[in-house]
Amino acid sequence: MYSSAYRGYAVNKGTVELIFGPIATPASAKFKIRLASFSVTNGNGADATDTVIVSISIDGGTTYSEELLIKGNDNNKWGFDAVRAATTSYNGTNTPNSFTSGSGIHPTTGGISFLEVTGIPTSTNLKVKIEMKNNADNEIWVVDDAEIDIE
Repeated sequence: MYSSAYRGYAVNKGTVELIFGPIATPASAKFKIRLASFSVTNGNGADATDTVIVSISIDGGTTYSEELLIKGNDNNKWGFDAVRAATTSYNGTNTPNSFTSGSGIHPTTGGISFLEVTGIPTSTNLKVKIEMKNNADNEIWVVDDAEIDIE
């Protein structure tokens, strides 16, 4: 997985997919990752059209199920120290549980910095896909500290 105190993975003005795996899990697993929303200006940040989707594949990437959807709101921006979490249980139905960040500049109360999908079934070929999308040059999604743990 991708875990570093020195760097994360970022996207601005566009869409990017990160795929972690394949990995074999001998028991039920959970995936967690940290998320931040930055801006290089005061007027930009995560809007409703700026999204992060966490998808899970238990068949090596042949099919993915969207499990968790994060939406920005009103140019919100926050660091990795934001206190809100978005946690959902794997359901495999490709209908993500949706969370919206707080509005405006709320670095510790509006942003959602901890994302987690629990109850991922045992798999010999688990993959996790993160899709980050934003629509402006000055808006930046950053992820770091991706982990898969056995529950």
